[in-house]
Amino acid sequence: MPEGSSLTITAPGDDADATLIVAQRTNRLKGYRIGMHADVARALRRAAVDTVAAIEARTSVTFAADIDYDPATQYLEVPAALLTVAQPPQSAADGAPPGGQATPTVETDPEAHAVISQGSSLPLLKAGELGRRTFAFYALIVGNTPENRTAFVTQWNPHRLGLSGKILTAFGDQLRRIGQPLLAFESLFHMVVIPDGIAVLNKSAFEKVFRDVETMQARVPVWAAHVEAALPLDDASLGCLAEVCGRNKRVAAKARSLFESGVLKDRAITGAMLAEEMRRQDLDADRMVKEDKLVIDDTDVPVLLKLLDEGLWRGWLTATAWEAGSKARRGR
Repeated sequence: MPEGSSLTITAPGDDADATLIVAQRTNRLKGYRIGMHADVARALRRAAVDTVAAIEARTSVTFAADIDYDPATQYLEVPAALLTVAQPPQSAADGAPPGGQATPTVETDPEAHAVISQGSSLPLLKAGELGRRTFAFYALIVGNTPENRTAFVTQWNPHRLGLSGKILTAFGDQLRRIGQPLLAFESLFHMVVIPDGIAVLNKSAFEKVFRDVETMQARVPVWAAHVEAALPLDDASLGCLAEVCGRNKRVAAKARSLFESGVLKDRAITGAMLAEEMRRQDLDADRMVKEDKLVIDDTDVPVLLKLLDEGLWRGWLTATAWEAGSKARRGR
């Protein structure tokens, strides 16, 4: 593995047990096994070997929700120490204690982990049962021991429904018609899951498989409550942030980022502090801060979260106001 990496990923050998699984997302995520001919298993193992080589050729960067990285030269690491399999709160009272998240974490969807962990025990999907199913991801589960398996995961629907109804052929010495369902696979996997964490070559794929806000809706009130607990909101503004997060996935993801970073932990944010920074960013501080209380409506929430996440700045030459889409930490 690259120098500085906390993950040790081993390329699969030719004799390693390998199981191909697909995951279908309906109301819940459901996984299936797909049987493989030996030549397909070899090809997918080869793709796994090439994926490990691609990781080894890059330098590691620790994952954060808004991290900026170069996928051509870097990959993202999510060490197990940061990885949290998020669970819904048992009751509204469990939403978020005062002060909230204490240490940085990366929340992930328990359903995705469950499907991958089940591996060879998933039900076998036969060609006649495929129908018009689409899949959220597929994975090659490699290893001979359940507690030490490696999952090579790609966020891709291998079932090529767009080709149904066409005349599909294989070209040998003559064209021969392909009458069975067609499944296609990528030449590299998007991420590798091991007990020590996850190595990510494609951040967007990781977000869609493990961190889709829509499938983690039960966590949204927790993230919103964490942010609200750090702010001096007036009574009329209480619940506004949670309401906006509940209907806007991008805003909810920003609240999750603040929750995961721990940046608001034990922060005594006052109305005076907010007003000072709002004026520095040319925001309407006189409207939003009154009698040391934060007064907001729905339209204020996205900008407020970016303000808290230090995602607003002004150009030093033109004084143009900018919003950050992602961040790269500067070296000291």
